[in-house]
Amino acid sequence: MCAYKLRQSQAQITTITRLFFSIVLQGIADPQLRFLCVEVEAYGKESDGGIFGRSAIKKTLEGNTVNLPEEVPLPDSDVSLPLFLVGDSAYPPRPYLMTRINTNLTHDRKIFNYRHSRARCCIECAFGVLAGKWRVLKTTICVKVTTAEKIVLAAVALHNAVINHEGASREKDIPIWDDSHVRARERHVVAHPGRPGQHAAWVREQLVQYFVGAGAVTWQENYI
Repeated sequence: MCAYKLRQSQAQITTITRLFFSIVLQGIADPQLRFLCVEVEAYGKESDGGIFGRSAIKKTLEGNTVNLPEEVPLPDSDVSLPLFLVGDSAYPPRPYLMTRINTNLTHDRKIFNYRHSRARCCIECAFGVLAGKWRVLKTTICVKVTTAEKIVLAAVALHNAVINHEGASREKDIPIWDDSHVRARERHVVAHPGRPGQHAAWVREQLVQYFVGAGAVTWQENYI
């Protein structure tokens, strides 16, 4: 999220009580911390889930206009599942968007949450590296809204260019896994009902079984 300060003429039109507004950057990152897709919009305090609900990213995923395979088999398994993104519980669970499990946390589900959080480190660290290198994103930007959006998008483009040229040091950029802040933030998240959510829950349970079966790794028990 990036703050910017409105010019006086804009402030008079928009509001006379608030001095600072925010624009929200939502994105998808790969394991090399490069942004594959970003969207800048939503001024104010709208929730991440609300922003995502009307975003072009969601429309693209639900309409599959990028022609992603419908299902692919999991490694060393005969189970096929749709390709999906990994996001936090601010987003609604969908077959193309896996979120953490926050209720009825059995041992197997805790394993899933650990693997989910490890995967989510990519996007968390991508945003961290972006803001750490392009520090203008941590300041108040005294420009027009459209200019602020261009600054953010330019920073993303430069971020990708630097990684393509220099690479991303995973040892440096990706921290040791710790989900204590995630658990505190998501403890009281309410489940999103609906048929897409039910399909997402089925996909997630298939992953739960996979991560304690054919997809298990030796160290995951150390983090439960």
